[in-house]
Amino acid sequence: GKLSSRFASQGTDKYGRYNWIQFYGKISHLRVYNVYRPVSHTDGSSGDNTVWAIQRRLLQNDDIDDDPRSHILTSLLKDIKNDIKKNRLVIVAGDFNQDIFSHHLNDKFSEVGLINVASMFTPNTNARSYSRGSKLIDGIWVSKQVADAIVSFGFAPFQFVVPSDHRGYYMDLDIFQILDDHFPTMCPPSYRRLKSTVPVRVDAYVKSVRDRKSVRVGK
Repeated sequence: GKLSSRFASQGTDKYGRYNWIQFYGKISHLRVYNVYRPVSHTDGSSGDNTVWAIQRRLLQNDDIDDDPRSHILTSLLKDIKNDIKKNRLVIVAGDFNQDIFSHHLNDKFSEVGLINVASMFTPNTNARSYSRGSKLIDGIWVSKQVADAIVSFGFAPFQFVVPSDHRGYYMDLDIFQILDDHFPTMCPPSYRRLKSTVPVRVDAYVKSVRDRKSVRVGK
């Protein structure tokens, strides 16, 4: 697609909890994060092979005793703050296993200047993004410049294209506006047409007509 020629780099966080891909533009780079935040558990309440338990062990190997759900947000927000310092635009998309309209989640992203896209387009929706759930737990947050370039946004039906217990989102963007056109386009100057309400122009026009007539008479 249009972004393929804009590829700059890609990477993942230390524990493999989220990955990112970066695209370059004339003004700013765009970094897109793909995140999976595990379902809430406690020690002993989940099996050894759940994502929460695996991330818990990885953190403990580094002498970190934080809950994996809170730690992933802390790490992600730290990376986003670094992006902002480097003048990068940001898109964060993922399964957060939490109501994406909750103040807890949105306040954290608001602190780094990101906007909840679903709040822009469907703030009062009763849709769900997990087939056995009742809330939207999959969401997208973007920088203000990216939000201004959104053309359309919506939800795909369950089981659309790929069998899954989650439904997909779509977000169409004006890529050129994001990566190349941060400054407003300059308008061309207006034509200098004759306006009868501008005396100076009327006098100049009358004079030019008289001059042309005098030249013809002389000939």
